[in-house]
Amino acid sequence: ILKLPCIECLSINGPLKPRSLRKTFDGAPSKLKIDSVNIKKLNKLKYLRIWTMNLRDFPYGLSCLSNLEYLSLDFSFVDSLPRELVNLSKLEILSVRLNNIKHLPNWFGKMKRMKAIDLANNSLENIPPELLELDSLQTVVLSNPEGVIGNCAPFECHTNKINYEKEIDVLI
Repeated sequence: ILKLPCIECLSINGPLKPRSLRKTFDGAPSKLKIDSVNIKKLNKLKYLRIWTMNLRDFPYGLSCLSNLEYLSLDFSFVDSLPRELVNLSKLEILSVRLNNIKHLPNWFGKMKRMKAIDLANNSLENIPPELLELDSLQTVVLSNPEGVIGNCAPFECHTNKINYEKEIDVLI
């Protein structure tokens, strides 16, 4: 892949099938390693989907992809989002559906180009108000199988005001 520096779209699918996924996956973590030195060679990459990979940790090398506009780490059992994500200054769509994320960091408000974020089927306990301060944000997906989003009172306090002023679609 690194020999294709002009590639703009990349999808890496793991061995798991979505129907067989469980929130408490006991398998060994994926051996997928993203080397930040070499991944910089994919400087034209705009769309990256890493799917069903049992990563457990966010692949830190991704923060070098300065032209990335779409990032999906669905079904990858990631439990947190690192601060390095802010380096993806062109990121517009982030999908981290069906992971183990409990908290969204406050620095999310610095993701100025973010238009949509899919957080469905995580274990969210909080939604920082900074998320709602993003001017370009249009869609937030928060649903989970139980229909409960932990203790998201700060988010609920802001949704009515935001929906009317900024017309954000909040899908719960």
